[in-house]
Amino acid sequence: MWVWLGGYVGYGYSVDNCINTVEISYNARGMDVGGIAGILMNAVTNCENTANIHGFDSVGGISGAIYTNVALNINNLKNSGNISGNASVGGIIGYYGLSGSAVATTLSSLENSGAITGAAYNIGGIIGFHDNKTGTINASHLKNTGDITGGTLDIGGLFGYVIGSTSSVIQNSSSSANIVGNYKLGGLVGVTTTVAIKNCSTEGGTVTAKSWQTIDATDYVWLGGCVGQGYTITGCTNNANIVYEGTGIYVGGIVGYTSSYIQDCTNNGNINASKSSHVGGIAGMVTSPNALTFNNLKNTGDICGKQRVGGIIGNLHQVTTQQGEFVVKDTKKTHYSYYSSYHRHKTTSTIKNASNSGSITAMDQWGYVGGIIGLANFESTFSTSKRNCCKASYWNEYTGNCEYIGYFTLAASNLSNTGIVAGKANVGELLGYHKSDGESSVKSSVTTYTVLGRINVNGEAVDGSRDVGYTTNNLTLSGRTVYVPETTEGEGGAEAE
Repeated sequence: MWVWLGGYVGYGYSVDNCINTVEISYNARGMDVGGIAGILMNAVTNCENTANIHGFDSVGGISGAIYTNVALNINNLKNSGNISGNASVGGIIGYYGLSGSAVATTLSSLENSGAITGAAYNIGGIIGFHDNKTGTINASHLKNTGDITGGTLDIGGLFGYVIGSTSSVIQNSSSSANIVGNYKLGGLVGVTTTVAIKNCSTEGGTVTAKSWQTIDATDYVWLGGCVGQGYTITGCTNNANIVYEGTGIYVGGIVGYTSSYIQDCTNNGNINASKSSHVGGIAGMVTSPNALTFNNLKNTGDICGKQRVGGIIGNLHQVTTQQGEFVVKDTKKTHYSYYSSYHRHKTTSTIKNASNSGSITAMDQWGYVGGIIGLANFESTFSTSKRNCCKASYWNEYTGNCEYIGYFTLAASNLSNTGIVAGKANVGELLGYHKSDGESSVKSSVTTYTVLGRINVNGEAVDGSRDVGYTTNNLTLSGRTVYVPETTEGEGGAEAE
């Protein structure tokens, strides 16, 4: 049911240079309520709302909804009224969608300071739900200072849920809101799987999750200081504290869950999630079959989780179902050292210039807790039954088989941990647990790294003995420097080993 209720126009084309100061409230079920317009088919620019706005679905301080099939430039909009509704509620726009082929959207200079409240999902400080399908979104200079309360999921300081092409970006924007919701929430964006976040920040406040979603007996929360579930993230800073008392997994200072890279990011917020697993100062969980790069990452906040807890990444999981390199072995020895054509699959992920100075704690008996990565897990799910597939078709007498020698590589360099790492098992100053299955040959190397030289295992201090809590395969460490804190007399320094 549509209502189309607005301070200037209910159902319209475009609006420019309007100010609304009249409170608007619609208490029945219905869609599209806004301070300036209920629904628009084109752009809205240079407008302001100062009044409280209440509706049901698609409720916005400026426009309840924008529904279009043309490229739009939406800019210079401001809201200071309190905005409330059920679903798709935003400080500027409740719902933005397309009715035709994918087109571009430009959003700039949008600002909200009013409190945003939604009983259900898609709740954002600027836009509740931005559905641009495969079109490009270019959003910049967005600012939210109004607190946000969401009922269930997809809740963010700027966007609750945002969809666009993989060339889309949200950049040079900030939020300082206190944010509360159940799951899938972030200080900037609740959920996006295709839109990059670049040079954005949270300027304080607290991000609080209250529940979880259960899928196949596993509880999930997807909670991040900047993004709950995200895509590529670069140049972002989180200054918000994260509080979670539930059992859902994936909690991070920058992002709760991602399958893409993170670079040039800093977390300064504390994370208290003692019942949650996959908890990290930068990312709670990163999983991908592709090679990823993590560069220039820093955590200063204190991190507490149940297990798989890291100062930078809680759980780094590289998994592939692709073929590795297959080498033919001639069991009849008819032809010596004949090699078939082969497929090579090598995944190399890089983590470099990463530092942690916060206290990192795991509460569970298994721990998996590290100053940089809690659990680094590398595996192949390629079936061993497919190994005997390299028969040379023109050698009928050939009865050899194929050996799978695909492998992963983790290249790590310039890592620094000066925070105390505490847990009951699998505790390491750099890596808590380094795991690889029998299908792969993991060759990891840390070329230079700095440690405090102290961890706590079962409450007892252990000095300089566990750079890695446990490893199941090849792991090379070199270039260690022990960090010696300065004394009150100014003494101290670095001692190389």
